Amino acid sequence: MKDWQAETQWYIQNDLAKRQIWYADVAVDYERVRQRYPDVVIDGAIATAGLLPPAQVLEIGCGPGIATFAWADRGYQLTCIEPNPKFYTIMQAKCALYPQVQVENVAFEQWTVQPGQFDAVLAANSLHWIDPDVAYRQASQALRPGGHLIELFHLTPEPAPWVFEKLRPAYTGLPPLFDYEGEAGQHVNIQVFSQALLNSGYFEDLVVEIMPWSKIYSTTDYLALLNTLSSYIRLTALERDRLFKQLQSLIDTELGGEIEVFNLCAFQVGTKI
Repeated sequence: MKDWQAETQWYIQNDLAKRQIWYADVAVDYERVRQRYPDVVIDGAIATAGLLPPAQVLEIGCGPGIATFAWADRGYQLTCIEPNPKFYTIMQAKCALYPQVQVENVAFEQWTVQPGQFDAVLAANSLHWIDPDVAYRQASQALRPGGHLIELFHLTPEPAPWVFEKLRPAYTGLPPLFDYEGEAGQHVNIQVFSQALLNSGYFEDLVVEIMPWSKIYSTTDYLALLNTLSSYIRLTALERDRLFKQLQSLIDTELGGEIEVFNLCAFQVGTKI
């Protein structure tokens, strides 16, 4: 099973300048193929937090807006923090139609906190990539009294176990980062994220809701999706090219050129202490 604590710790230990451009080479694919958050997840988080528009929301690590505009469409005012210049450019273009969304091209670690200015802090698959000592402290500082930290998660998209077994030969020689998680393993990883929030000492009354998610991808889009995942970005170009060529051949010949992936999707809401 993937060790998310080890994975995030490895990432956090990298130089901030490197982390700011981590997804730069895959920004277009990221915006195109990454999983969006179901309405039931977004609306569940909003209802749990009792958040009414036009509440002020600070989004940490918005990327190309995978979650952002679902909140803007619901009437919320968003200030988005995004360190990656490629994602920032994508967001600027999108925000032309959303005057209630403002984006700052800065790392959250370097952002000047606006104390007590926000009703909620939103982090969609992002907060665990930041040093927790910084992430939770600054999120708490940015919130008004009684405000909420809302985290959204899409865990690693994986094929069904029997399909993964067909693809396993392509992963020969690669590190345990590519081991199969499965639903049970993903539940454990969500518990890790939840415990990190509670252990911070800045939030309480945690509410977590988890649900299954699935989608069918073409071979091309599936490989594009994998290309946006951190564990694949860590591979050398040679390793990645070899892996993707083998996966493409297996999916096209064994699975008819498409693949269904599954993962857990979740939200967790904590209240500022």
